[in-house]
Amino acid sequence: MLVPWLAYFYLKDRRRLFLLFFMLILIAKENMALWLIFILLGLMIQGGLGAWRKYLKFEVPLILASAVYFFLVISVIMPSLGAGRNVQLHRYNEMGDSTSSIIGNMVFHPATVAALMFTSPAADTAHASSKVLLHFMVFASGGVALLAAPSYIVMLIPIYLQKMLSTYYMLWGPAAQYSIEFAPIISLALITMLVKLKRSRLQYACVIVIILMTYTSLYSATVSGKMSWNQNLNILSRDHYASTFNISKANKLLAAIPGNAAISVSSSLAPHLSFRDRIYLYPNIEDAQYVVLLAQDSPQDLGSLPQARDFQLLSTSRGLSIYKRKT
Repeated sequence: MLVPWLAYFYLKDRRRLFLLFFMLILIAKENMALWLIFILLGLMIQGGLGAWRKYLKFEVPLILASAVYFFLVISVIMPSLGAGRNVQLHRYNEMGDSTSSIIGNMVFHPATVAALMFTSPAADTAHASSKVLLHFMVFASGGVALLAAPSYIVMLIPIYLQKMLSTYYMLWGPAAQYSIEFAPIISLALITMLVKLKRSRLQYACVIVIILMTYTSLYSATVSGKMSWNQNLNILSRDHYASTFNISKANKLLAAIPGNAAISVSSSLAPHLSFRDRIYLYPNIEDAQYVVLLAQDSPQDLGSLPQARDFQLLSTSRGLSIYKRKT
């Protein structure tokens, strides 16, 4: 939500406010620094790369600062808070086991990266269709304007890579993580396109068509159940509001987990079990003493993991299961 303001202050050359919003975005999340690099590159392309010398005083130093901050966070700070390494990289283990190897594989194997924009890295054809759905939803929600303003496509490069290169298929579709970042960039691209059309019948026609495409595609994907791989997002369905398990009993089971225990949990449970030193997103287990799973959130059954033999079922209640490490 801060990105449109960042672009606005840049275009108005209000550098103090630009730097304020730049810093607010930078500290919001560990991957924002990488995104800011590409946002700045996109803004520079809009301004014209022919005037590259003027960028050496402001834009280029910010890009370098963002790069240093990004690598510092993911290579030093996050490993110090985890198991001595950045556990987030587990999502991209098929691209490499470190930040440098992942970047190297992307640079030297561009054909593989391009293929992963539409296919699964694990030959999981059952879920690869969610990648196609993402492209369709981006295009139908106004992404068609990206074709008229390629500089905004540059801004979306890290967002696409975060989603599509992951081995976690629940990230690929339009409903999961790294999807909201598309919204401000698509909005900026639409504004740019409409400004070029100026006030005309074509401009009004474009607005109407885009609104109809957005809501029609969103409604169709939601009602059909294709929007999310594990949730009923159809707000017009009664099942959307029905809990699949006994909430009061589930809360009692969760309360029995020691507050200082290291745990690996389904993402929906993480807020209810937070404020502890070590908490991991399942299936990343690391040194967790407990594994707490919701059936509809588990990307794979615990029994299929190498660590399964180290755990035993402690308690279960219709959709909620708690496993405890044996030793």
